[in-house]
Amino acid sequence: MSKLFSSVEIATLALRRIGNLPTSESAPEGEDLRVTLEIMDLVLAELAGTNRVFSQIGVSLPLTLVAGKTSYLLKDALKTLYPKAGLLNPVSIWVNNAAGRQYEIPIVTRDVWERWRYGNEIGAPEMVYIDREPNPTLFLFPAPRADDPSLWFLEMVYQEQAPNVAPAGVASSVPEAQAHSLRQAWQLWLVKRLAYEIGSGPVETLPGQRLAPLKREADETFARLEARDNEADNLPPIQQAWEPGHFGQGPLVLDYFKRLT
Repeated sequence: MSKLFSSVEIATLALRRIGNLPTSESAPEGEDLRVTLEIMDLVLAELAGTNRVFSQIGVSLPLTLVAGKTSYLLKDALKTLYPKAGLLNPVSIWVNNAAGRQYEIPIVTRDVWERWRYGNEIGAPEMVYIDREPNPTLFLFPAPRADDPSLWFLEMVYQEQAPNVAPAGVASSVPEAQAHSLRQAWQLWLVKRLAYEIGSGPVETLPGQRLAPLKREADETFARLEARDNEADNLPPIQQAWEPGHFGQGPLVLDYFKRLT
């Protein structure tokens, strides 16, 4: 298996890439390393905030619903199950009850939520809105009835926040190595992206003819990873099949999905 580098090792490779650390030296200057780790923390946060990072999607989180209750501060509601890194983006929400009923409900935007929230607020849950605060609150519509004998709960699939890889301690201390949470395939992209970021001023100010290839290589690597190292399945494509002599008239693969439901 390919090596999973630590945050410090990734930062060191990025510094070498911009010529800040020759091979004759085994470790970078402390402040250069600290700045590079701070930039890495920002890059990872941006990646998580703008992309579906599958390595940061944890196990489903169960949330027991309370009759008549329509809002849940997730950090308080999940208690010890709340991820250490924090929650970022919801992926899917499933409703379950003790009677065996299970179904997925939509995660709606604020404007949709505002149009519906003052309707009948009691009944089987139909939608959720989750705000964008650092500690998010989940708003449920409608809430289970008080006289409903079934126990209702949500199963939430969530993308976690990027881990904190920024250095702690005073400026002169040696930063500790942290896990960056990406798969091995993404490490070279992180090195390239970091090299571009720190080479554009924070650590070195490289000339444009050196910066441009760094950015291009990082962008090209990211595009390949996004296309290939992503979540995949082996389901047939939802498209019309081709049959010799019957182009455009073949049977649809949709019957496969009908058998699944």
